[in-house]
Amino acid sequence: MQERFLSDIGVNELDALFVFALAPLRTRRDIAMLGFLHRTRLGLGPPHFRRFFSERSLHHFWAQPGSAHDDFMVALAGVQLPAFAQRSAFGMARVYNLLPQETKDAKTVSTFQAQLQQLLKARAEAGCEDWADTFTTRRDFMQHPLIR
Repeated sequence: MQERFLSDIGVNELDALFVFALAPLRTRRDIAMLGFLHRTRLGLGPPHFRRFFSERSLHHFWAQPGSAHDDFMVALAGVQLPAFAQRSAFGMARVYNLLPQETKDAKTVSTFQAQLQQLLKARAEAGCEDWADTFTTRRDFMQHPLIR
């Protein structure tokens, strides 16, 4: 719907992002879901969510060699998620793990999401064709934009 609206008024996705601060709907959904996970990690919001997501101080499989990624959010550890759940907050926990450590260290959800928007804009500005999918769960994780 948003893409059609932007097309009708003659605005491309990059202009929508940089001029109007309007990311694609799928990207905004991903940022909102990551914000939910960060809020849970900070111990805010309903406590029952903390039963499903927990932090572990482990070396993170997806970390770049020599990086400081040591916070690991586990969603239902050891459970193989069906495809529909991989697109939910449970699957989004894997994307959260891929984020730069300084982003995950944000003290507020607002700061966290602002850093996600900066990362998104940096990838778009760098000419990455998949910038709108920076935080998606719908990609093979070995080819995820945050790994490359």
